[in-house]
Amino acid sequence: MDNYVEVHWLDGDTAQKTVLRSTLKGIESVLEQHPQFFRCHRAYLVNLSAVVHADGNARGYQLTLEGVNQTTPVSRSLLSAFDGRLKAISRFPIRP
Repeated sequence: MDNYVEVHWLDGDTAQKTVLRSTLKGIESVLEQHPQFFRCHRAYLVNLSAVVHADGNARGYQLTLEGVNQTTPVSRSLLSAFDGRLKAISRFPIRP
């Protein structure tokens, strides 16, 4: 949302959330040295190490992240980049 970013993470088994005054693009640039972080949608940046399931088709994927009850979208324009990045660090196969 504008110049605020909600950051969600797990502290052990407890979900935590904080709000940072920054843009998602700014957070993305800070994390660019860490290949496990990927901007999968204009509104989402995810830790690919936390992906436990990816499901979808040519219209886009929906990601299930560890400890998160809702799915996270991957935009259609980023599908091939997502596939390549996830395969590089993956522990499970992607099902189209």
